[in-house]
Amino acid sequence: MKEEAWECYEEALQCDSLRERKRLLNEAIQFDPDFLDAKSELASLCTNADTRMKKFRELQTEEEAILEREHLMERKGSFYGIWETRPYIRLRYRIFSEFIERRQLRLAMKEGEEILSYNENDNTGSRYALLAIYCLLEEFDKADDLLRRYPEESVPMLLYEAVLNYRRNDRRKMRRNLRKIRERVPEVGSIAEVIEELSVMDDCYLMVNSLQEVYYYLSGFPELFTPKDLLKEMDDIWVKGK
Repeated sequence: MKEEAWECYEEALQCDSLRERKRLLNEAIQFDPDFLDAKSELASLCTNADTRMKKFRELQTEEEAILEREHLMERKGSFYGIWETRPYIRLRYRIFSEFIERRQLRLAMKEGEEILSYNENDNTGSRYALLAIYCLLEEFDKADDLLRRYPEESVPMLLYEAVLNYRRNDRRKMRRNLRKIRERVPEVGSIAEVIEELSVMDDCYLMVNSLQEVYYYLSGFPELFTPKDLLKEMDDIWVKGK
C-alpha cells in the first residue's frame, strides 16, 4: 500500500468535518485505487441506508473478484491471517454490523456465519454478536455449535450464554454463567447502575474482564436483558453474591 494513501486514510479517520473526511478518503483512493478500507469507509458515510448497503455489496463483489484472481479465495478459513485478505474481512464485518444496527437479524446471522467461515480464528470477535443473535432468535442448536467451536469463558460468551440458558429455562446453568462473570468482574454496585451506563459506552477503552466490557456487551443487545426475573437473578448472583 502506498504510504501517501495510508496517511490520508488515517487523517480522515481523525477528522471531525464530514466534507474534509470525504475529501481525504477520495485522495487516499486516488493514491491507491485498490484501497478497500478507504473505499468502505467512504461508503459508510452515505446517509441512505439502502444505498450504503448497495455500495458495501458492490465493494464485496469487486474484492472477491480480485481475491479469486490472486488465488486467495482458496485460503478460505484462514482469512485475516493473510495480510491481503484483512480488508475483505473488515468490509464483511461492516456489513454484519449494519444488519445488526437495523435489527435485520436473519440477514445478520447469515453474514456472521459467513465471516466465521472465512476467518475461523475470528479476529473481529463476530462470534459474540452472533451468539447474541442466536439467543434472540432462539436458535439453540446453532448456539450450542458455536459454543463448542469457541470454548472460552470470556465475559461476552458467559453473558450471552447466561441469556441462552435463561431462554431455555435452565436456571442452574444460567446461575453458573453469572457466577463465573462475578468472579471476573466483581466490582459492580447494582444492575440498575449497569443499565444506566449503557447509553455512554465507548468501545475504544474496553479492557478484558472489566465493568466497561460488561457495559459494552449489554448495550449491544439490551433487549436480551429486559425480563425482570432475569435482572433479579443477575442482581442476586452478580451483585449480592447469593
